[in-house]
Amino acid sequence: LVAIPNGNAYGSDRLYEYLPDGDTLGSFTGRASLYLQWMLDNLAPTLDANYRTLGGAADTFTAGSSMGGLVSDYIGFQRPDRFGGVGIFSPSYWAAPNFINGRSLVWQSVRRWIYMGTAESSASWQNALSAYNGYLRTGQAVNRHLAFEGGAGGQHNEPNWSRRLPVFFAWMLAPWREANLLALETIRSS
Repeated sequence: LVAIPNGNAYGSDRLYEYLPDGDTLGSFTGRASLYLQWMLDNLAPTLDANYRTLGGAADTFTAGSSMGGLVSDYIGFQRPDRFGGVGIFSPSYWAAPNFINGRSLVWQSVRRWIYMGTAESSASWQNALSAYNGYLRTGQAVNRHLAFEGGAGGQHNEPNWSRRLPVFFAWMLAPWREANLLALETIRSS
C-alpha cells in the first residue's frame, strides 16, 4: 500500500495534477496525464526496485477521494493495462465535464468501486450515478467488475472516507476469489 500525499506541502499542486487534461477550474488547466506519467515512470519503478511487488494490472489499484476520486477514475480509464482496480470515493466529477462527457466508455477489465455518502449534494450523487450507469452500459457485471455504495449519513470528508476503506479493500482484494493453499492441501491429502 502506497499513500501519495494529497496536500501542497511537498511543492505539488494537486488541483492541477488531479484535473483531467482538457478541463479547467478557475486558473487551473488539468494535466492529470503528467501525474499518471509520474506514477508509471517514477513511482512504480521505484517500488518494483525496492519491494516485492506483483506488477500486473490485476494486482495494481488506485483510489482517491473527491478530486482524488476523479483522477483515480481517469487513471483507470486511461490505463486499464496497468491498473486493474479503481476506488472512486465521492468523485468531483463536476470539475471535469470535458473528461466525463468526452470519453467513449467501452468495456475494460478494470474493477470499479464507487462510493457516495448520503449527506453529499444531490448534484454529486447524480454525477456519480451517471458514471456508474455509464459503466453498466458497457457490460460491467455488478459486484464483479462494478460496485456502488451509498453510505448512510456519509459526508464529503476524510473521516467518512476512512470508514469506507475496509469495505473497499474487502471488495477490491476479494480474498474469497483466491485459492486457499492450506485448504487445497488439506483436500489433496484427504
